[in-house]
Amino acid sequence: MQNVNADRATLIALARRDYDTFATLLIHERLEYGITEYQRRVFWRMVSMDIERYACALPRGHIKTTLLKLAIVYLLTYSDKIVFPLFLSGTHDLASEGVGDIVSILKSETYTQIFGEVTFTRSRSERGDYHFELTKHLLRDDNSIYVKQAECVLRGRSSGQALRGTSVKMRRPDFIGMDDIDQDDDINAENGYQKLKNWVYGPVLKVGYRTTKFVHIGNYIARQCVIGDHVTDPAWVSDHFSALIPEGTPLWPEYWTKEQLLADFKLYERQGMANVWFAEMLNNPLENASGIIGFSDIRFLPELQPGANGVQYRSAFIVVDPAISDTKKANATAIAVHAYNIERDIWQLAEIHSE
Repeated sequence: MQNVNADRATLIALARRDYDTFATLLIHERLEYGITEYQRRVFWRMVSMDIERYACALPRGHIKTTLLKLAIVYLLTYSDKIVFPLFLSGTHDLASEGVGDIVSILKSETYTQIFGEVTFTRSRSERGDYHFELTKHLLRDDNSIYVKQAECVLRGRSSGQALRGTSVKMRRPDFIGMDDIDQDDDINAENGYQKLKNWVYGPVLKVGYRTTKFVHIGNYIARQCVIGDHVTDPAWVSDHFSALIPEGTPLWPEYWTKEQLLADFKLYERQGMANVWFAEMLNNPLENASGIIGFSDIRFLPELQPGANGVQYRSAFIVVDPAISDTKKANATAIAVHAYNIERDIWQLAEIHSE
């Protein structure tokens, strides 16, 4: 062990407690848009050793994978407990690319100048398997920083891949990050969801130690998906984000403005893919097979009163959202009337009231 140079020590200490500094130092060329509060929240929950299991549903294009990669770099650099991260993704290529990006950060000039050179003893990029030695920057009880050399392993594996016996020199994975392990093709295949869940609750959750930290990030690609199971399970600390927050403003306004989100939705709606947009952008899938009337069978046309201008309606149903709550999240009570327009031969949102 040795003391760190004072100038570097100041920067190392700042990056330890400030996500903006840490991210800007290591991926400044990829930060095209401003850092937002949700990114800070997700990152700190990913790296907190007080949270054993963290699940987070984020919309497409909201850098959830980047946050996980940075979290792994952070824990390798600052945590004495993490020396063997396992990165799991939906496909082999995605898993290999994921660990490859982490390795690129560790090999970068900026990381080397600030935290020290990382020495790789094995690099098998095609398998997503790396062994290396790096300098950990750790805290004493008095909050001063000291350094310690550590032998580390980083592996990437795909959904369903064999994991039993994953150990190196009697070390098991002490951090497991699951990134979009729910895949559209798998979830639609026969028993695809159950096969994935068997894999997660078989080898994945038991491949590490009892104290191994788990982070699961993903997207609601269907009503029934593993990320949805974890976000709603009390055993997991969780977050569930939509591209539009309850107040009606974008989650990441510099990247997606409200106008851009609405235009994107309209595009999907015109193409009969509104249910896909709800799943990918709001993490709220609306599947045609889940009800008597499919979501894509309802057209959002100008409001019409029954009988107005000679319009004939044959059947109707009413949807009521009572919004019974003391919090603002409940928004307003809403009543929507959907009716079958005989002239147009479609179901139509005929009338809506909210207060």
